[in-house]
Amino acid sequence: MSETNRIRVLHIIGSGNIGGAEKFVYQLASHQKKIDPKVEPAILFCKEDGYFSDLAKQAQLSNFAYNELGGLRQAWSAVRYFKQFDVLHFHGLYPMLFFFALLSRRRIFYFVHGARAMTASASQIINRFARIPSSKSLPTFRGLQRFLTRQWLNVFLKYVVTQVHAPSRHYVNFCIKHYGVPEHKISRLALGINFCDLAITREPAQIREELGLKKNERVVGCISTFRKLKRIDRLISGFATLLERSKMENVRLLIVGDGVERPALEKQIEEYKLRHLVILTGLRKDIANLLNIMDIFVMPSEHENFPLSILEAMYLKRPVIGFRGSGGSEELLQESKAGILVDNESELAGALELLLNDRNRVQYLGCGGYYHVAANFSLDVFIARIRNLYEQAGTQNFFASEV
Repeated sequence: MSETNRIRVLHIIGSGNIGGAEKFVYQLASHQKKIDPKVEPAILFCKEDGYFSDLAKQAQLSNFAYNELGGLRQAWSAVRYFKQFDVLHFHGLYPMLFFFALLSRRRIFYFVHGARAMTASASQIINRFARIPSSKSLPTFRGLQRFLTRQWLNVFLKYVVTQVHAPSRHYVNFCIKHYGVPEHKISRLALGINFCDLAITREPAQIREELGLKKNERVVGCISTFRKLKRIDRLISGFATLLERSKMENVRLLIVGDGVERPALEKQIEEYKLRHLVILTGLRKDIANLLNIMDIFVMPSEHENFPLSILEAMYLKRPVIGFRGSGGSEELLQESKAGILVDNESELAGALELLLNDRNRVQYLGCGGYYHVAANFSLDVFIARIRNLYEQAGTQNFFASEV
């Protein structure tokens, strides 16, 4: 611990672009700086460009530029920088930075933001050095890649990381089963949100007019990055089924976000002839204002760790529809009893029709979600819990033991 008796913590995240993990890391560090006198936080972005990276620089939370191609000089600079901190808090897998962390001999925390985040970076490194042009045509190469990645993670999480945390029981069990993390080293640590960030800053009528919504139109909404895992396609399909079955004419679909799957989603919308009923806003920063005009929030992902967007929707009293088998999303909806779980697009259409025709149920689910989030998912509470864990780790040896 530093001479000032403040715990110096470096949060390490892949990029500063808009995304759930990136948003949480920025909010966590900036809020720690504001309210916790015992913690001195900073953020290292592996890729500096992006909205949250810019915010972190403005808040003087980020001052080290990392370049993985910088050679030995960059490596030595990274090790020296790491030695300025008491805790290195990783929010993703970055093999070279893990190596530098080992050399710095600082305590390492790892927070699981999702299974994809645990494997993508390591797989890219293996691909880069394997340099097999025809790897896609070799079915055994992908299997070998997954095997090596898993073995590497198994060793790192077992013997090097001081503590591993995941916000859902689903991912606690996932890490124990697939990566061999000892049960005594991993625990559930539910995320929190800063309620002040969800203040409504514009009248709903203004937002509706901006988006071209009529006064009597109901809004089904979603906030997500456009990746295959997020399954926006089945939200669009379920919405099309709703319209075909119910013949509703006063409902629109509002999808907030952007990403690599946008061309495919636009094509799907055209195929269903829904262009006049679906609004794609692109990336937006005024999330609370957009949630405030939604009647129903849908989380169509096939796999989620613990989506902040569901917490935000619940806090603003929006009923949520999610899918069974989606991990953290399903767990959250089961615990809160503030939404509906479905198995497929047909059931999604049925749930949408049910809620659009039953305002009392919408209000009941909305209020239940608000009280559940307000009581259990404050960022202030999360910060107090993680600081206690930092303090407890101060008595542990650097290299973890699998006792």
